[in-house]
Amino acid sequence: MVREVFATEGIEGVTVTGGEPLEQPEPLRKFCTAVRAHSDLGIILLTGFTRTEIEGHHARLAAVESVDIAVTGRYNARLHLGRGLRGSSNKEYWPITSRYSAADFETVPETEIVIAPDGTVSITGMHGWLGEER
Repeated sequence: MVREVFATEGIEGVTVTGGEPLEQPEPLRKFCTAVRAHSDLGIILLTGFTRTEIEGHHARLAAVESVDIAVTGRYNARLHLGRGLRGSSNKEYWPITSRYSAADFETVPETEIVIAPDGTVSITGMHGWLGEER
């Protein structure tokens, strides 16, 4: 996985998301440590664990040491935001380094569709609308 990251040109960083990354804290720690040791890429972590749950668990806390910012807490559909990386207003941004702040992500759109020059379509985002009828 680390080789794939380093082989990808033109990226500013990596975002680690689920399933739940912190269910496997040791592989996550190794991945983030390798990215940090061999590049200047930013690292963002999206997790359902709260900051308190992370700080109270040695392996999870060690796993986030090389992360720049973690988006923490369980998603709550009633508190859906429709922008930013938090997904719902109960989730928190936890800046671990000074690379990113919460303000850097507040205007991130809910969904992004990118059409590459070769016609490849990439759809990313926080809302799972692909399976819904619209």
